[in-house]
Amino acid sequence: MKKTALFCLVSLMLGGVSFAADKVDKPSPKYGVGYQIVQMNDNLGGDLGMLSGRVWFDDTLGMDVGLGFRAGDEPDVFMASGKILGKIYTVKNLDVYWHGGLALGTASDVVVNNKKDDLSMFRLSGGVGAEYYVLPQLSLLTEVGVAFERIGSPVSSSQLMTFADWIPQVGVRYYF
Repeated sequence: MKKTALFCLVSLMLGGVSFAADKVDKPSPKYGVGYQIVQMNDNLGGDLGMLSGRVWFDDTLGMDVGLGFRAGDEPDVFMASGKILGKIYTVKNLDVYWHGGLALGTASDVVVNNKKDDLSMFRLSGGVGAEYYVLPQLSLLTEVGVAFERIGSPVSSSQLMTFADWIPQVGVRYYF
């Protein structure tokens, strides 16, 4: 009887150890909020500041969403964007990643043929980026790439453009 009880106890302990060894720790999602400057078509007045949120689902795949708006002397612009991110290379404090995204927006009071009008915007983009962690929760980032942008009514013009020019898109993120 003692041998049977001892055998059952040892079997349970070894079984528990084997299940614990099989369990792989998945990294938990990492959430961040921040601000970035996005380059816009010259007809829409150049740069646009965006509030954004980023989540890294694991060590390789993430998502970024942003909301930007501008009002004042230049055309009034509103833009909502979303991007998928994939890490290419990681070293101690630096992540290099690819990104692909879609943005939709509107612009009002755009001067076209000497009159002001409202326009819609559609943008597909892709490129690479780098995020440098100054602190474990604070990062600086930059992105370069190309975008296909379509500006709607009344102009209806398509334009293949780079949104990096001589100064790349830049931003800052705080992760919690």
